[in-house]
Amino acid sequence: MPGTSVTLRVCYALALSLCMLAPCYLNPLTHFINGMRYFGIRPDFYSFGVHYSIAPKELLISLGFLARFNVIMFLAAVRAFETVKEF
Repeated sequence: MPGTSVTLRVCYALALSLCMLAPCYLNPLTHFINGMRYFGIRPDFYSFGVHYSIAPKELLISLGFLARFNVIMFLAAVRAFETVKEF
């Protein structure tokens, strides 16, 4: 329907089944793309006649998820370097 307003979260729920929706929210690329859309395209945009909007709350959730993911990956990398035996 042209001109309908849909948030991205609702759009994901309509496009994916429930068993695929949980991995989608755990995927860091999903949260990265939310940030790219917010700053690159702006929070309100139209695509194929559908109005999409990203709320600042969703952006902060994505930022928090990415910050935690980065800390976990950094700690995993430090641990991997510390446990390597020298040749």
